[in-house]
Amino acid sequence: VLARPTQQPSAVAFGPHGQQVAFASSNGGPTSIVDITSGEDVITLHGHTGQLEFAKFNAAGTRLVTIGRDSSVHVWDTEKGQSLLRLGLDTAAAQPSATFAADDDRLITSLGDEGLQVWSLPPLGEQLTVQAEADCYCDFAYSPDGDLIALPDQESLSMRLLDAVSGRPVMTLTSEIISPALAPALGHLYHPVFSSDGTRLATIIDDTDVVIWDVTTGRETLSLSPDAGVLYRIAFSPDGTRLATIGYDGSARLWELNSGAAVYALTDVYTETLTVGSHGLDIAFSPDGAKLATAGGTSVKVWDAATGNELVTLRAPQYAYELAYSPAGGELAVGVRFGVGSGVWDATSGELLLELTGHTASVTNIAYSHDGRQIATASNDGTIRLWDAESGTPRMVLQDQGVAIHLAFSPDDTGLAAQFDDHTLRVYALSLDSLVDIALARLSRWFMREECRQYLHSDTCPRDVRPAPSQLP
Repeated sequence: VLARPTQQPSAVAFGPHGQQVAFASSNGGPTSIVDITSGEDVITLHGHTGQLEFAKFNAAGTRLVTIGRDSSVHVWDTEKGQSLLRLGLDTAAAQPSATFAADDDRLITSLGDEGLQVWSLPPLGEQLTVQAEADCYCDFAYSPDGDLIALPDQESLSMRLLDAVSGRPVMTLTSEIISPALAPALGHLYHPVFSSDGTRLATIIDDTDVVIWDVTTGRETLSLSPDAGVLYRIAFSPDGTRLATIGYDGSARLWELNSGAAVYALTDVYTETLTVGSHGLDIAFSPDGAKLATAGGTSVKVWDAATGNELVTLRAPQYAYELAYSPAGGELAVGVRFGVGSGVWDATSGELLLELTGHTASVTNIAYSHDGRQIATASNDGTIRLWDAESGTPRMVLQDQGVAIHLAFSPDDTGLAAQFDDHTLRVYALSLDSLVDIALARLSRWFMREECRQYLHSDTCPRDVRPAPSQLP
C-alpha cells in the first residue's frame, strides 16, 4: 500500500485508525507521520539526534511518544509537530517502550533494568487551542468563574460550552426558535455574553434575534426580536436584570429580562450611514450599572442607564469600533478604525487621558484586565498588544498569529483568550508564575540555580525549593 525509501526504519507505529504511520530512519533523522493512502507526509517531527527505538500513538492519535538512543523520550503534538514534553533518561536499555494512560494524563515508560516509570502529563503547552467551524467569526465568552468558554456552533446554530482548561465539551445549548431544517438557511449565531453571576448566557441569532439560556439547566428562558435592523452587540446589566442591544438602524434598546419588555430606545446613537461588516458598533454598561456607553460612527456616547438621557459625547477621530469600561468605571477605552486615535477617555468629563499608539490597522477588539492594570487590543494588522492601563505604554506584542477578532482575560488575569480569523481559539499564559507552572509540567526535574540564571535571568529560582521525593512523578 505504501512504499517509502528509507535507511532501515528503526521504529514504526500505526495511528489508531490505521490511516497514518509514524517512522524514522536509523541514521537519526526526523520522525515522519505519513498518510498511508496518499503516501504524503502529514507532519515531520524534529528533535531526536539518535536512532529511534520506539514509537506509539495515544488512542485519539493526537499524541505520539518516541524513544531514541539519544537518551531522550519525546511526547509530540501530532497536529502541530511540537514536542510537548522531553524526558532526559537512559534509553540504552534493550527494547524500551512506553504507553499512554486511557485519559492521557499519564505516560508509562519501561526502560530495561530501570523498571516501569509513571509520569504525570498535566495539560501541555502555553495555550489551549479549540477549532471552530469554517467561516465562523462569531466571538466567544468566558464564564465569570473562568471554568467555561462559550463558543457558537454555526452548523447547527447551537452554543457549545467547553471546559476552559481542556477544551472538552460540557453542554450544548439549543434554541426553540430554530428548527434543524431552517438552521442552514439562517445567518450566524454570534457574540455570546454571560451574565455577571454566570447563570445566564445570551447570544444573537440570524442578526435579528436574541436568545437567552439558563446555563444551570441548559433551557432557553427568553427570546427577543428588537426590530432594529441588523443587531451587532448585546450586554447584560451588572445585576443581570436587563439587557442592552445595538443595531445598524442607529438605535440602542434596553430590555427588562423578567418580562421581555422594552424599557426604552435610544434613537440618536449615531448619525452616519454605516455598512454591516465594514463598520463596527459596541455597547457596554458601566461596572455599577448606572451608565450605558455606545460606540457607532465617530461618536462614543455615555447615557444614564435608568432614564436614557445622554450624559456626555466623546468625538472619536475615526470610526469607533470597540469600547470597554475600566473595572472601576471611571475610564472608557475605545478602539477605532485604522487604530489611529485609539485611547482611553474619562467616562464622566469626556477628556482624552491616554493614546494607545502602535497598531497600523483597525482595532477589532479591546478589553481591560479584571484588576484594571492592563488593556489588550487586537487589530487587523495581525498583532495583539498589551498596554499598561495607567501610562498607556506597550507591555507585550503577540504577532504572526493571524487576525484576532475577540479578546478576553481569564478571571484571574493570568491568561488571555483570543479568537482568530483562522477559526481557532487560543489561550495564552501571561504571568511568570503561569509560565513557571508550564515549565514545571514539562520538566522531569527542577532547574538548577545555574539554569535559572541562564533561562530565567534570575539569581534566585522562583519557588526555589526542590520537590520532595513523594512529589516527583
